[in-house]
Amino acid sequence: RLSPMVPAASVLVDASGKLHQAARTVSMSAPLAPEMFGFTRPSHYLVSALNDAELFGSGGAPLDVAVIEVDKARFRLTDSGSMDKFNPNNEPYPWPVTGSAPWYEPTKEYPFANSNFHPSFPFSGQNMLSAWNALGQSEVDGVVTVDVSAVAAVLNVVGPIQTSGYGEVTADNV
Repeated sequence: RLSPMVPAASVLVDASGKLHQAARTVSMSAPLAPEMFGFTRPSHYLVSALNDAELFGSGGAPLDVAVIEVDKARFRLTDSGSMDKFNPNNEPYPWPVTGSAPWYEPTKEYPFANSNFHPSFPFSGQNMLSAWNALGQSEVDGVVTVDVSAVAAVLNVVGPIQTSGYGEVTADNV
């Protein structure tokens, strides 16, 4: 016969495993923190809101972007807009592709909006970085993607936030 504590023990073991994984991630990332937060030099990140109406394996199509500069842990928006601003008409162009078929054909050119076809973020993130830098825009050091549906779910729990640029942002208008 199993004790009623078995399910609770199972939950604790599962939580312990998740905490261990989180701690491992933090310890592996810690040496990169000074560079990531702009203490060695200003860092620039491409932040893309993914459009889940055009869902790819790694998230939605990256149709809106912002470039964020981080200098000594201070964040500054340097540019932003729809990809139409940076790649009018979604034209394909050459950029070094990471990963291979079936996600990308080796002889074909792709627009930025297709840079995260690969379902694994280490590949799609590198492709987004390569595609952005190949556009001749300001060079960035890394890529961050935002799942707008997840942000809406968080806002649904925590409530609206006030912003200087957009007023009140809620789960319904994010």
